[in-house]
Amino acid sequence: MKTIALIFLLSISQLFAQQQSKNLIELSFTNQKFAKGKFFLAVYDNENSFGTPEKAVFLKTYSAKIPFLESFELESGNYAIAVFQDINNNGKLDKNWVGIPTEPYGFSNDPVIRFCPPSFNDCLLKLSGQSKINIKLH
Repeated sequence: MKTIALIFLLSISQLFAQQQSKNLIELSFTNQKFAKGKFFLAVYDNENSFGTPEKAVFLKTYSAKIPFLESFELESGNYAIAVFQDINNNGKLDKNWVGIPTEPYGFSNDPVIRFCPPSFNDCLLKLSGQSKINIKLH
């Protein structure tokens, strides 16, 4: 009987610890010019998955609105966030003939973007506890 009670208590404490390790993330955007279409948000936890939405640890679509403010939960850790606004609702980030995005996009840490997408380390966030993250759209 003591063994069953101990297992039950350990299970409850583990569940409580898992709930405690989640952090509330409040996400907002600056330089947003359009309140139409959808935002595609991807959160990555390593450089090998960065830029591949199928490998994101958190992937969500939000309706565009101004001001944009949404929240979600993540465990403590290192992450990089990528977002784009699909203004014409075609489900992809449109680009011109050179490959430069023609729809708004942004990354955590607002890295300098030259001729290629930033790296995971350029966008790296260390999350522990509640965080307010603001991403500048380009």
